[in-house]
Amino acid sequence: MAAHLPGTILVIDDEPSVLRALARLLRRDGYLVSTASNGRHALARLQERHYDVIVCDLRMPELDGPAFYAILTRQYPALRQRVIFSRAIPEATPAGRSSRSLAARGSGSPVR
Repeated sequence: MAAHLPGTILVIDDEPSVLRALARLLRRDGYLVSTASNGRHALARLQERHYDVIVCDLRMPELDGPAFYAILTRQYPALRQRVIFSRAIPEATPAGRSSRSLAARGSGSPVR
């Protein structure tokens, strides 16, 4: 029986703390994770290697999620169903401070 290879995930977000947190969680679960701070950097990463799943922020400078997705569907059509969009949503905490939570939209299918 062949050894199971970990899935590869590209996480795209312009917020460094969100990027680090998502990458850390996914790595802890055994995935190979690469990161990009915007859509342009992500397109460069896609030229370097194959990814099983892409987690992409909707709002980013330079090339946002929808613009990245439009390019992705033309250049890498097989990946168009492997993209999960996310966005940080500010919300008030009991202490009245601002915090961020992640809302994700995807196909509902497991990554593996």
